[in-house]
Amino acid sequence: MKYALPAPSLLIIALCALTFPCSHCHAADNAYLVGSDNTMHKIRGEDGLKGRWNQPLIIEAARNEYEGGQLVIQAAADAGSLQDVSVNVSDMANDKNHARIARDQFTLSMVEYIEVKDLWHPKESRGLWPDPLLPLQPFNVPAGAIQPIWITVYVAPNTPPGNYEGTITVVPKNASQRSLPIRLTVWPFTLPAENHLHTLFYYWHHKESPLVIRQNIEFLAKYRIDDATAGWPDFKNDPDFAQADARLEACFNHLGMAATTMADMRAGPYSPEVKDRIQRETTAWARHLEEKGWLDRMPFKLEDEPAANRLELVKLQGQMIHAINPRIRTLCTVTHGPSGLNDPLMDSIDIWMPTTEFYKPALAEQLRAKGKDVWWYICGGPAHPYPNYFMFYPGIDCRILFWMNWKYHVKGFLYWAVNAWGDPSYAVNVQGKNGKHWPDIPWDTVESRSGDGHLVYPGPDGRFLSSFRLENIRDSVEDYEYLWLLDQLVQRLEKKDKHGFASLFASSKEVLAIDPEVVGGTSQYTLDPNRLLAARRTLAAKIVQVQEAVNSGQN
Repeated sequence: MKYALPAPSLLIIALCALTFPCSHCHAADNAYLVGSDNTMHKIRGEDGLKGRWNQPLIIEAARNEYEGGQLVIQAAADAGSLQDVSVNVSDMANDKNHARIARDQFTLSMVEYIEVKDLWHPKESRGLWPDPLLPLQPFNVPAGAIQPIWITVYVAPNTPPGNYEGTITVVPKNASQRSLPIRLTVWPFTLPAENHLHTLFYYWHHKESPLVIRQNIEFLAKYRIDDATAGWPDFKNDPDFAQADARLEACFNHLGMAATTMADMRAGPYSPEVKDRIQRETTAWARHLEEKGWLDRMPFKLEDEPAANRLELVKLQGQMIHAINPRIRTLCTVTHGPSGLNDPLMDSIDIWMPTTEFYKPALAEQLRAKGKDVWWYICGGPAHPYPNYFMFYPGIDCRILFWMNWKYHVKGFLYWAVNAWGDPSYAVNVQGKNGKHWPDIPWDTVESRSGDGHLVYPGPDGRFLSSFRLENIRDSVEDYEYLWLLDQLVQRLEKKDKHGFASLFASSKEVLAIDPEVVGGTSQYTLDPNRLLAARRTLAAKIVQVQEAVNSGQN
Protein backbone atom coordinates (compact mmCIF):
# COMPACT_ATOMS: atom_id res chain seq x y z
CA MET A 1 0.00 0.00 0.00
CA LYS A 2 1.31 3.42 -0.89
CA TYR A 3 1.26 5.97 1.89
CA ALA A 4 1.03 9.23 -0.04
CA LEU A 5 -0.54 11.99 2.01
CA PRO A 6 -4.07 12.65 0.75
CA ALA A 7 -4.83 16.19 -0.36
CA PRO A 8 -7.29 16.89 2.52
CA SER A 9 -4.54 15.92 4.94
CA LEU A 10 -2.19 18.58 3.86
CA LEU A 11 -4.05 19.76 6.82
CA ILE A 12 -0.86 20.02 8.44
CA ILE A 13 -2.30 23.07 9.71
CA ALA A 14 -1.62 26.47 8.19
CA LEU A 15 -0.61 28.92 10.86
CA CYS A 16 -0.64 32.65 11.05
CA ALA A 17 2.23 34.45 9.35
CA LEU A 18 5.56 33.34 10.76
CA THR A 19 8.40 35.66 11.70
CA PHE A 20 11.94 34.31 11.72
CA PRO A 21 14.48 36.11 13.90
CA CYS A 22 17.39 37.27 11.72
CA SER A 23 19.91 36.39 14.40
CA HIS A 24 19.12 32.70 13.85
CA CYS A 25 18.93 32.43 10.09
CA HIS A 26 20.92 33.17 6.97
CA ALA A 27 19.17 34.03 3.75
CA ALA A 28 19.61 30.47 2.52
CA ASP A 29 18.16 29.03 5.73
CA ASN A 30 15.02 31.10 6.30
CA ALA A 31 12.65 28.71 4.51
CA TYR A 32 11.77 26.82 7.68
CA LEU A 33 12.42 26.18 11.37
CA VAL A 34 12.97 22.93 13.22
CA GLY A 35 12.22 22.28 16.87
CA SER A 36 11.52 19.59 19.42
CA ASP A 37 8.58 18.70 21.63
CA ASN A 38 7.46 15.99 24.04
CA THR A 39 5.21 13.08 23.08
CA MET A 40 2.14 14.33 24.95
CA HIS A 41 1.61 17.64 23.18
CA LYS A 42 -0.81 17.52 20.27
CA ILE A 43 0.54 20.10 17.86
CA ARG A 44 -2.30 21.95 16.12
CA GLY A 45 -2.56 25.21 14.24
CA GLU A 46 -4.37 26.93 17.08
CA ASP A 47 -1.50 26.63 19.54
CA GLY A 48 1.58 25.67 17.51
CA LEU A 49 4.73 24.35 19.10
CA LYS A 50 5.00 24.23 22.87
CA GLY A 51 8.47 22.79 22.71
CA ARG A 52 11.60 24.66 21.68
CA TRP A 53 12.81 25.91 18.32
CA ASN A 54 16.39 25.04 17.44
CA GLN A 55 16.81 23.12 20.69
CA PRO A 56 17.91 19.50 21.26
CA LEU A 57 15.44 16.65 21.44
CA ILE A 58 15.79 15.30 24.98
CA ILE A 59 14.94 11.63 25.68
CA GLU A 60 15.33 9.69 28.94
CA ALA A 61 14.77 5.95 29.12
CA ALA A 62 15.50 2.78 31.02
CA ARG A 63 16.93 -0.25 29.31
CA ASN A 64 14.33 -2.42 27.57
CA GLU A 65 12.16 0.64 27.06
CA TYR A 66 10.72 2.54 24.11
CA GLU A 67 10.79 6.31 24.49
CA GLY A 68 10.57 9.21 22.10
CA GLY A 69 9.75 12.77 21.18
CA GLN A 70 8.59 14.91 18.31
CA LEU A 71 10.69 16.70 15.71
CA VAL A 72 8.71 19.69 14.43
CA ILE A 73 9.18 21.32 11.03
CA GLN A 74 7.53 24.66 10.29
CA ALA A 75 7.66 26.16 6.81
CA ALA A 76 7.83 29.94 6.46
CA ALA A 77 4.61 31.54 5.32
CA ASP A 78 6.35 33.62 2.67
CA ALA A 79 8.98 31.17 1.38
CA GLY A 80 6.91 28.56 -0.45
CA SER A 81 6.45 24.92 0.45
CA LEU A 82 9.23 22.54 1.36
CA GLN A 83 9.57 19.82 -1.26
CA ASP A 84 10.52 16.14 -0.93
CA VAL A 85 11.69 16.44 2.66
CA SER A 86 13.58 13.50 4.15
CA VAL A 87 14.61 13.07 7.79
CA ASN A 88 17.65 11.11 8.92
CA VAL A 89 18.94 10.16 12.35
CA SER A 90 22.53 9.34 13.20
CA ASP A 91 23.97 6.71 15.49
CA MET A 92 24.08 7.76 19.15
CA ALA A 93 27.47 7.84 20.86
CA ASN A 94 28.55 7.89 24.50
CA ASP A 95 31.95 9.59 24.66
CA LYS A 96 32.71 8.37 28.19
CA ASN A 97 32.43 4.64 27.57
CA HIS A 98 32.52 4.66 23.75
CA ALA A 99 29.18 2.82 23.63
CA ARG A 100 26.87 3.36 20.66
CA ILE A 101 23.19 3.02 19.91
CA ALA A 102 22.70 2.25 16.23
CA ARG A 103 20.39 4.38 14.14
CA ASP A 104 18.33 1.29 13.32
CA GLN A 105 17.07 1.35 16.92
CA PHE A 106 15.08 4.46 15.96
CA THR A 107 11.69 4.51 14.28
CA LEU A 108 10.59 7.67 12.50
CA SER A 109 6.95 8.19 11.56
CA MET A 110 4.88 10.88 9.90
CA VAL A 111 2.28 12.35 12.24
CA GLU A 112 -0.90 12.44 10.18
CA TYR A 113 -4.06 14.42 10.96
CA ILE A 114 -7.66 13.24 11.12
CA GLU A 115 -10.70 15.47 10.78
CA VAL A 116 -13.02 14.77 13.68
CA LYS A 117 -16.65 15.24 12.64
CA ASP A 118 -18.08 13.69 15.79
CA LEU A 119 -21.65 14.62 16.66
CA TRP A 120 -21.60 12.91 20.06
CA HIS A 121 -19.14 15.26 21.75
CA PRO A 122 -18.82 19.06 22.19
CA LYS A 123 -18.18 21.22 19.15
CA GLU A 124 -14.68 21.84 20.48
CA SER A 125 -13.85 18.26 19.57
CA ARG A 126 -14.29 18.87 15.85
CA GLY A 127 -11.50 19.78 13.52
CA LEU A 128 -8.08 18.38 12.70
CA TRP A 129 -6.29 16.25 15.30
CA PRO A 130 -2.94 14.43 15.11
CA ASP A 131 -3.24 10.68 15.52
CA PRO A 132 -2.12 8.16 12.85
CA LEU A 133 1.61 7.50 12.59
CA LEU A 134 2.49 6.55 9.03
CA PRO A 135 5.72 5.00 7.75
CA LEU A 136 8.03 7.88 6.89
CA GLN A 137 8.79 8.66 3.27
CA PRO A 138 9.67 11.95 1.54
CA PHE A 139 6.97 14.54 2.14
CA ASN A 140 6.07 18.16 1.44
CA VAL A 141 5.32 20.89 3.98
CA PRO A 142 3.06 23.66 2.63
CA ALA A 143 4.02 27.27 3.24
CA GLY A 144 3.01 28.41 6.70
CA ALA A 145 2.31 24.84 7.83
CA ILE A 146 3.71 22.75 10.66
CA GLN A 147 4.56 19.03 10.44
CA PRO A 148 5.58 16.84 13.39
CA ILE A 149 7.71 13.73 12.94
CA TRP A 150 7.40 11.09 15.65
CA ILE A 151 10.71 9.67 16.85
CA THR A 152 10.96 6.51 18.97
CA VAL A 153 14.11 4.81 20.18
CA TYR A 154 14.30 1.33 21.65
CA VAL A 155 16.98 0.96 24.32
CA ALA A 156 18.09 -2.67 24.35
CA PRO A 157 18.56 -4.49 27.70
CA ASN A 158 22.34 -4.70 27.26
CA THR A 159 22.82 -0.98 26.54
CA PRO A 160 25.47 0.60 28.83
CA PRO A 161 23.91 3.40 30.91
CA GLY A 162 24.97 6.99 30.44
CA ASN A 163 24.48 10.00 28.18
CA TYR A 164 24.39 9.57 24.42
CA GLU A 165 24.39 12.20 21.69
CA GLY A 166 23.49 12.16 18.03
CA THR A 167 21.77 14.33 15.44
CA ILE A 168 18.58 14.34 13.46
CA THR A 169 18.78 16.06 10.09
CA VAL A 170 16.03 17.54 7.92
CA VAL A 171 16.87 17.53 4.20
CA PRO A 172 14.41 19.33 1.87
CA LYS A 173 14.98 19.14 -1.87
CA ASN A 174 14.56 22.89 -2.29
CA ALA A 175 16.22 24.29 0.86
CA SER A 176 19.35 23.78 2.89
CA GLN A 177 19.44 20.96 5.43
CA ARG A 178 19.18 21.64 9.14
CA SER A 179 20.05 19.48 12.13
CA LEU A 180 19.07 19.20 15.78
CA PRO A 181 21.03 17.35 18.46
CA ILE A 182 19.43 14.35 20.15
CA ARG A 183 20.45 13.76 23.75
CA LEU A 184 19.52 10.42 25.24
CA THR A 185 20.01 9.50 28.89
CA VAL A 186 19.96 5.74 29.54
CA TRP A 187 19.15 4.97 33.17
CA PRO A 188 21.14 2.18 34.89
CA PHE A 189 18.19 -0.16 35.35
CA THR A 190 16.19 -2.47 33.10
CA LEU A 191 12.43 -2.79 32.77
CA PRO A 192 11.15 -6.36 33.10
CA ALA A 193 10.19 -8.21 29.95
CA GLU A 194 6.87 -9.32 31.43
CA ASN A 195 3.98 -6.98 32.22
CA HIS A 196 2.72 -6.53 35.77
CA LEU A 197 -0.40 -4.61 34.83
CA HIS A 198 -3.19 -6.69 33.30
CA THR A 199 -4.17 -4.74 30.17
CA LEU A 200 -7.06 -6.48 28.47
CA PHE A 201 -7.49 -4.77 25.09
CA TYR A 202 -9.82 -6.45 22.62
CA TYR A 203 -8.47 -7.17 19.14
CA TRP A 204 -11.41 -7.90 16.85
CA HIS A 205 -10.53 -9.91 13.75
CA HIS A 206 -11.63 -8.53 10.36
CA LYS A 207 -10.91 -11.47 8.03
CA GLU A 208 -7.14 -11.18 8.43
CA SER A 209 -5.04 -14.23 7.68
CA PRO A 210 -3.63 -16.26 10.62
CA LEU A 211 -0.20 -14.83 9.78
CA VAL A 212 -1.45 -11.24 10.02
CA ILE A 213 -3.32 -12.01 13.24
CA ARG A 214 -0.12 -13.33 14.77
CA GLN A 215 1.80 -10.28 13.54
CA ASN A 216 -0.79 -7.97 15.06
CA ILE A 217 -0.66 -9.76 18.42
CA GLU A 218 3.13 -9.37 18.34
CA PHE A 219 2.67 -5.71 17.42
CA LEU A 220 0.40 -5.14 20.44
CA ALA A 221 2.86 -6.97 22.68
CA LYS A 222 5.56 -4.47 21.69
CA TYR A 223 3.23 -1.86 23.14
CA ARG A 224 2.85 -3.95 26.33
CA ILE A 225 -0.81 -4.53 25.51
CA ASP A 226 -2.42 -7.86 26.39
CA ASP A 227 -4.74 -9.13 23.66
CA ALA A 228 -7.97 -10.03 25.45
CA THR A 229 -8.99 -12.41 22.64
CA ALA A 230 -5.72 -14.38 22.42
CA GLY A 231 -7.00 -17.06 24.79
CA TRP A 232 -10.19 -17.91 22.94
CA PRO A 233 -10.03 -21.51 21.68
CA ASP A 234 -11.85 -22.77 18.65
CA PHE A 235 -13.29 -26.09 19.79
CA LYS A 236 -15.48 -26.79 16.77
CA ASN A 237 -16.56 -30.42 17.34
CA ASP A 238 -13.78 -31.72 19.56
CA PRO A 239 -11.38 -29.89 21.87
CA ASP A 240 -8.13 -29.26 20.03
CA PHE A 241 -5.77 -27.23 22.16
CA ALA A 242 -2.74 -27.24 19.89
CA GLN A 243 -3.43 -23.97 18.10
CA ALA A 244 -4.46 -22.15 21.29
CA ASP A 245 -1.41 -23.53 23.14
CA ALA A 246 0.98 -22.28 20.49
CA ARG A 247 -0.58 -18.83 20.63
CA LEU A 248 -0.66 -18.64 24.44
CA GLU A 249 2.85 -19.99 24.91
CA ALA A 250 4.09 -17.24 22.60
CA CYS A 251 2.03 -14.61 24.43
CA PHE A 252 2.97 -15.60 27.99
CA ASN A 253 6.49 -16.96 27.54
CA HIS A 254 7.90 -14.77 24.79
CA LEU A 255 5.80 -11.63 24.44
CA GLY A 256 5.45 -10.75 28.13
CA MET A 257 1.65 -10.72 28.29
CA ALA A 258 0.20 -10.77 31.80
CA ALA A 259 -3.31 -11.98 31.00
CA THR A 260 -6.00 -12.67 28.47
CA THR A 261 -9.57 -13.94 28.82
CA MET A 262 -10.90 -17.48 28.71
CA ALA A 263 -14.24 -16.46 27.22
CA ASP A 264 -16.59 -13.52 26.77
CA MET A 265 -20.26 -14.38 26.44
CA ARG A 266 -23.79 -13.31 27.18
CA ALA A 267 -25.52 -14.71 30.21
CA GLY A 268 -28.25 -16.59 28.42
CA PRO A 269 -30.87 -17.70 28.89
CA TYR A 270 -29.33 -20.90 27.54
CA SER A 271 -31.21 -23.78 25.99
CA PRO A 272 -30.40 -27.18 27.53
CA GLU A 273 -28.25 -28.00 24.50
CA VAL A 274 -26.26 -24.75 24.69
CA LYS A 275 -25.83 -25.05 28.45
CA ASP A 276 -24.54 -28.61 28.03
CA ARG A 277 -22.06 -27.48 25.39
CA ILE A 278 -20.82 -24.60 27.57
CA GLN A 279 -20.33 -26.91 30.54
CA ARG A 280 -18.56 -29.56 28.45
CA GLU A 281 -16.21 -27.17 26.66
CA THR A 282 -15.47 -24.98 29.69
CA THR A 283 -14.71 -28.07 31.80
CA ALA A 284 -12.21 -29.34 29.22
CA TRP A 285 -10.66 -25.92 28.63
CA ALA A 286 -10.30 -25.10 32.35
CA ARG A 287 -8.73 -28.50 33.06
CA HIS A 288 -6.26 -27.96 30.26
CA LEU A 289 -5.40 -24.44 31.46
CA GLU A 290 -4.78 -25.76 34.98
CA GLU A 291 -2.36 -28.32 33.58
CA LYS A 292 -0.52 -25.58 31.69
CA GLY A 293 -0.47 -23.26 34.73
CA TRP A 294 -2.43 -20.52 32.94
CA LEU A 295 -5.83 -20.63 34.59
CA ASP A 296 -5.14 -17.76 37.03
CA ARG A 297 -4.14 -15.53 34.11
CA MET A 298 -7.33 -16.10 32.14
CA PRO A 299 -10.56 -14.91 33.77
CA PHE A 300 -13.91 -15.87 32.31
CA LYS A 301 -15.69 -12.66 31.29
CA LEU A 302 -19.37 -12.72 32.11
CA GLU A 303 -21.95 -10.70 30.20
CA ASP A 304 -20.68 -7.27 29.23
CA GLU A 305 -22.30 -4.27 30.95
CA PRO A 306 -25.46 -6.17 31.92
CA ALA A 307 -28.67 -4.15 32.17
CA ALA A 308 -30.62 -4.18 35.43
CA ASN A 309 -33.14 -6.67 34.05
CA ARG A 310 -30.36 -9.17 33.22
CA LEU A 311 -28.51 -9.23 36.55
CA GLU A 312 -30.24 -12.42 37.65
CA LEU A 313 -28.99 -14.13 34.48
CA VAL A 314 -25.45 -12.89 35.22
CA LYS A 315 -25.75 -14.30 38.73
CA LEU A 316 -26.73 -17.72 37.34
CA GLN A 317 -23.96 -17.52 34.72
CA GLY A 318 -21.32 -16.92 37.39
CA GLN A 319 -22.70 -19.74 39.56
CA MET A 320 -22.57 -22.11 36.59
CA ILE A 321 -18.93 -21.26 35.83
CA HIS A 322 -17.89 -21.63 39.48
CA ALA A 323 -19.68 -24.99 39.64
CA ILE A 324 -17.66 -26.18 36.64
CA ASN A 325 -14.39 -25.22 38.34
CA PRO A 326 -14.20 -23.01 41.45
CA ARG A 327 -10.70 -21.88 40.45
CA ILE A 328 -12.02 -20.07 37.37
CA ARG A 329 -12.06 -16.37 38.13
CA THR A 330 -15.09 -14.57 36.73
CA LEU A 331 -14.89 -10.96 35.57
CA CYS A 332 -17.76 -8.62 34.86
CA THR A 333 -17.92 -5.06 33.52
CA VAL A 334 -20.69 -3.85 35.82
CA THR A 335 -20.59 -0.19 34.90
CA HIS A 336 -21.36 1.18 38.36
CA GLY A 337 -19.52 -1.55 40.24
CA PRO A 338 -20.84 -3.41 43.29
CA SER A 339 -23.45 -1.73 45.47
CA GLY A 340 -21.60 -2.95 48.56
CA LEU A 341 -20.23 -6.04 50.29
CA ASN A 342 -23.69 -7.64 50.23
CA ASP A 343 -24.34 -7.12 46.55
CA PRO A 344 -26.51 -9.96 45.18
CA LEU A 345 -23.84 -10.72 42.55
CA MET A 346 -21.03 -10.99 45.10
CA ASP A 347 -20.73 -14.78 44.95
CA SER A 348 -20.84 -14.79 41.15
CA ILE A 349 -18.18 -12.18 40.35
CA ASP A 350 -14.53 -12.49 41.37
CA ILE A 351 -13.20 -9.44 39.53
CA TRP A 352 -15.48 -6.43 39.62
CA MET A 353 -14.87 -3.94 36.85
CA PRO A 354 -16.60 -0.54 37.05
CA THR A 355 -15.69 2.42 34.89
CA THR A 356 -13.14 4.76 36.46
CA GLU A 357 -15.97 7.16 37.28
CA PHE A 358 -17.53 4.69 39.72
CA TYR A 359 -14.40 3.29 41.34
CA LYS A 360 -14.68 3.53 45.14
CA PRO A 361 -11.28 3.12 46.83
CA ALA A 362 -12.59 2.22 50.30
CA LEU A 363 -15.03 -0.40 48.99
CA ALA A 364 -12.37 -1.80 46.67
CA GLU A 365 -10.01 -2.40 49.60
CA GLN A 366 -12.80 -4.13 51.54
CA LEU A 367 -13.49 -6.39 48.57
CA ARG A 368 -9.82 -7.27 48.23
CA ALA A 369 -9.74 -8.20 51.91
CA LYS A 370 -12.54 -10.68 51.14
CA GLY A 371 -10.55 -12.27 48.30
CA LYS A 372 -12.25 -10.36 45.48
CA ASP A 373 -10.55 -7.92 43.15
CA VAL A 374 -11.54 -4.64 41.55
CA TRP A 375 -10.19 -3.51 38.19
CA TRP A 376 -11.65 -0.79 35.97
CA TYR A 377 -12.31 0.14 32.37
CA ILE A 378 -13.15 2.98 30.02
CA CYS A 379 -14.96 2.99 26.69
CA GLY A 380 -17.34 5.64 25.34
CA GLY A 381 -17.19 7.08 28.84
CA PRO A 382 -16.53 8.52 31.23
CA ALA A 383 -15.86 11.92 29.75
CA HIS A 384 -13.83 14.72 31.29
CA PRO A 385 -12.96 15.42 34.05
CA TYR A 386 -11.98 11.70 33.88
CA PRO A 387 -9.22 10.72 31.44
CA ASN A 388 -10.15 8.84 28.30
CA TYR A 389 -8.66 7.86 24.96
CA PHE A 390 -10.67 10.13 22.68
CA MET A 391 -8.68 11.57 19.80
CA PHE A 392 -9.43 15.16 20.81
CA TYR A 393 -8.47 14.77 24.50
CA PRO A 394 -5.02 15.96 25.64
CA GLY A 395 -2.20 13.50 25.02
CA ILE A 396 -1.55 13.26 28.74
CA ASP A 397 -4.91 11.48 29.17
CA CYS A 398 -3.43 8.39 27.51
CA ARG A 399 -0.37 8.49 29.76
CA ILE A 400 -1.82 9.41 33.16
CA LEU A 401 -4.34 6.59 33.45
CA PHE A 402 -1.95 3.84 34.56
CA TRP A 403 -0.40 6.15 37.16
CA MET A 404 -3.93 6.14 38.56
CA ASN A 405 -3.97 2.34 38.37
CA TRP A 406 -0.89 2.25 40.57
CA LYS A 407 -2.09 4.89 43.03
CA TYR A 408 -5.37 3.05 43.65
CA HIS A 409 -3.95 -0.51 43.58
CA VAL A 410 -5.93 -1.38 40.44
CA LYS A 411 -4.02 -4.23 38.79
CA GLY A 412 -6.21 -4.64 35.72
CA PHE A 413 -7.64 -2.52 32.93
CA LEU A 414 -9.98 -3.33 30.06
CA TYR A 415 -10.57 -1.50 26.79
CA TRP A 416 -13.23 -2.73 24.43
CA ALA A 417 -11.37 -2.53 21.11
CA VAL A 418 -8.11 -1.51 19.49
CA ASN A 419 -9.44 -1.80 15.94
CA ALA A 420 -13.19 -1.11 15.87
CA TRP A 421 -12.90 0.96 12.72
CA GLY A 422 -16.59 1.71 12.44
CA ASP A 423 -19.51 0.46 10.44
CA PRO A 424 -20.37 1.51 7.77
CA SER A 425 -17.22 3.65 7.84
CA TYR A 426 -15.29 0.39 8.06
CA ALA A 427 -16.04 -0.14 4.39
CA VAL A 428 -14.62 3.30 3.56
CA ASN A 429 -11.63 3.23 5.90
CA VAL A 430 -10.50 -0.33 5.27
CA GLN A 431 -12.27 -2.06 2.40
CA GLY A 432 -12.42 1.03 0.22
CA LYS A 433 -14.90 2.96 -1.84
CA ASN A 434 -14.72 3.52 -5.58
CA GLY A 435 -11.39 1.74 -5.62
CA LYS A 436 -9.83 3.92 -2.92
CA HIS A 437 -9.44 3.63 0.82
CA TRP A 438 -7.58 5.30 3.64
CA PRO A 439 -4.99 6.81 3.61
CA ASP A 440 -5.61 7.80 -0.02
CA ILE A 441 -8.96 9.24 1.08
CA PRO A 442 -9.71 10.90 4.42
CA TRP A 443 -10.49 8.75 7.44
CA ASP A 444 -14.20 8.71 8.30
CA THR A 445 -14.62 9.56 12.00
CA VAL A 446 -18.41 9.74 12.10
CA GLU A 447 -18.86 6.09 13.08
CA SER A 448 -15.61 5.73 15.01
CA ARG A 449 -16.62 8.44 17.48
CA SER A 450 -13.41 10.37 17.83
CA GLY A 451 -11.20 7.32 18.13
CA ASP A 452 -13.26 5.47 20.75
CA GLY A 453 -12.47 1.79 20.20
CA HIS A 454 -9.70 2.30 17.67
CA LEU A 455 -6.13 2.92 18.76
CA VAL A 456 -4.49 1.52 15.61
CA TYR A 457 -4.94 2.09 11.90
CA PRO A 458 -5.11 -0.46 9.05
CA GLY A 459 -1.87 -0.96 7.20
CA PRO A 460 -1.12 -3.36 4.35
CA ASP A 461 -3.11 -6.61 4.57
CA GLY A 462 -4.68 -5.47 7.85
CA ARG A 463 -1.40 -5.12 9.73
CA PHE A 464 -1.59 -2.50 12.42
CA LEU A 465 -0.11 0.98 12.29
CA SER A 466 0.44 2.95 15.47
CA SER A 467 -1.12 6.18 16.68
CA PHE A 468 -0.29 9.18 18.85
CA ARG A 469 -2.55 7.68 21.52
CA LEU A 470 -1.09 4.17 21.36
CA GLU A 471 2.46 5.48 21.81
CA ASN A 472 1.40 7.32 24.96
CA ILE A 473 -0.44 4.26 26.24
CA ARG A 474 2.77 2.24 25.95
CA ASP A 475 4.64 5.00 27.79
CA SER A 476 2.00 4.75 30.53
CA VAL A 477 2.46 0.97 30.89
CA GLU A 478 6.22 1.49 31.06
CA ASP A 479 5.72 4.16 33.74
CA TYR A 480 3.73 1.57 35.69
CA GLU A 481 6.70 -0.79 35.39
CA TYR A 482 8.94 1.95 36.85
CA LEU A 483 6.62 2.07 39.86
CA TRP A 484 6.52 -1.73 40.10
CA LEU A 485 10.31 -1.92 39.94
CA LEU A 486 10.77 0.68 42.69
CA ASP A 487 8.24 -1.14 44.85
CA GLN A 488 10.13 -4.43 44.44
CA LEU A 489 13.41 -2.74 45.35
CA VAL A 490 11.85 -1.10 48.41
CA GLN A 491 10.61 -4.49 49.59
CA ARG A 492 14.14 -5.86 49.25
CA LEU A 493 15.52 -2.84 51.10
CA GLU A 494 13.01 -3.36 53.91
CA LYS A 495 14.07 -6.96 54.36
CA LYS A 496 17.71 -6.01 54.27
CA ASP A 497 17.88 -3.05 56.62
CA LYS A 498 14.79 -0.86 56.89
CA HIS A 499 16.08 1.12 59.87
CA GLY A 500 19.54 1.65 58.44
CA PHE A 501 17.97 3.21 55.35
CA ALA A 502 15.05 4.91 57.11
CA SER A 503 15.29 8.18 55.17
CA LEU A 504 15.60 6.46 51.78
CA PHE A 505 12.80 4.06 52.67
CA ALA A 506 10.47 6.94 53.64
CA SER A 507 11.26 9.04 50.55
CA SER A 508 10.71 6.02 48.30
CA LYS A 509 7.32 5.35 49.85
CA GLU A 510 6.43 8.97 49.20
CA VAL A 511 7.33 8.61 45.52
CA LEU A 512 5.30 5.39 45.26
CA ALA A 513 2.26 7.16 46.72
CA ILE A 514 2.37 9.56 43.70
CA ASP A 515 2.32 13.30 44.28
CA PRO A 516 -1.28 14.63 44.49
CA GLU A 517 -0.18 17.39 42.13
CA VAL A 518 0.29 14.65 39.52
CA VAL A 519 -2.70 12.45 40.44
CA GLY A 520 -5.07 13.82 43.04
CA GLY A 521 -7.97 11.51 42.19
CA THR A 522 -9.52 9.64 39.29
CA SER A 523 -10.84 12.97 37.99
CA GLN A 524 -8.01 15.17 39.27
CA TYR A 525 -4.70 15.03 37.45
CA THR A 526 -2.15 17.35 35.95
CA LEU A 527 -2.58 18.47 32.37
CA ASP A 528 1.06 19.59 32.22
CA PRO A 529 3.30 17.03 30.46
CA ASN A 530 6.39 18.62 32.01
CA ARG A 531 5.06 17.96 35.49
CA LEU A 532 4.46 14.31 34.67
CA LEU A 533 7.89 13.96 33.07
CA ALA A 534 9.46 15.54 36.16
CA ALA A 535 7.65 12.99 38.35
CA ARG A 536 8.94 10.21 36.10
CA ARG A 537 12.48 11.60 36.36
CA THR A 538 12.18 11.66 40.17
CA LEU A 539 10.91 8.08 40.07
CA ALA A 540 13.84 6.95 37.94
CA ALA A 541 16.35 8.66 40.22
CA LYS A 542 14.80 6.95 43.24
CA ILE A 543 15.06 3.56 41.53
CA VAL A 544 18.76 4.20 41.02
CA GLN A 545 19.22 5.22 44.66
CA VAL A 546 17.40 2.23 46.11
CA GLN A 547 19.05 -0.16 43.67
CA GLU A 548 22.49 1.07 44.76
CA ALA A 549 21.52 0.74 48.43
CA VAL A 550 20.23 -2.80 47.97
CA ASN A 551 23.34 -3.83 46.06
CA SER A 552 25.96 -2.08 48.18
CA GLY A 553 24.57 -2.49 51.67
CA GLN A 554 26.00 0.89 52.67
CA ASN A 555 23.95 3.33 54.74
